[in-house]
Amino acid sequence: MPEQHSPRILIVDDAASSRQLVKAQLRAFDYELFEAADGMEALEHLHQDHPDVVLMDIHMPKMDGYQATRIIKKNSAKNYVSVIFVTAQEDEEAIAQCAEAGGDDFLIKPLTPTILDARIRAALQRRQLYRTLQVQHQELEKHRFQEEREQEIARDIFARIVHLGCLDEVGIKYLVSSLMVFNGDMLLAERTPYGALRVMLGDFTGHGLTAAIGLYRPPRSSMG
Repeated sequence: MPEQHSPRILIVDDAASSRQLVKAQLRAFDYELFEAADGMEALEHLHQDHPDVVLMDIHMPKMDGYQATRIIKKNSAKNYVSVIFVTAQEDEEAIAQCAEAGGDDFLIKPLTPTILDARIRAALQRRQLYRTLQVQHQELEKHRFQEEREQEIARDIFARIVHLGCLDEVGIKYLVSSLMVFNGDMLLAERTPYGALRVMLGDFTGHGLTAAIGLYRPPRSSMG
């Protein structure tokens, strides 16, 4: 089973005082807190500490929040790391750029502990939903692969044993639907070297072969 740990929050801001303030606001909650002074440091923490949520400032030296977020989203596509931009800017252009970079949410300073915690909790819920959907998708892909493999085997077996020659003989009437998907229904007819006509009608749907039935027509006696 995967190791359980408290949610990991990475605080990215070039101002040490801002980082300390956010840490103080979140200290009362059950989080593991990490901090980075710029986008480059944030990427290092991404690989070392595997944060669940990143609180991202915009304007920083070396690498700004937009660039860092694009890389984080690209490198965490299978794991989903939520990025919440935290900035003092309120203009629509800044918000639009945050969304375009891949940000999941947007907070404007000054922050309150209650609002900050609520937005982080919401981000964690989205992350959990993403991971649940990812597991379900993997299960569906596995099931689809198994089903396609079974269909392939069934079609191969069916192609080896079935031909329609004897089904056209007098006395046999049948209706066949499309065989694009092998559905388990089977009608076979063949003559033995001695002229006997053997017909097999099989319903192989369901679990196992419990629904299968067989029909045999013996050759007519030469005595009449």
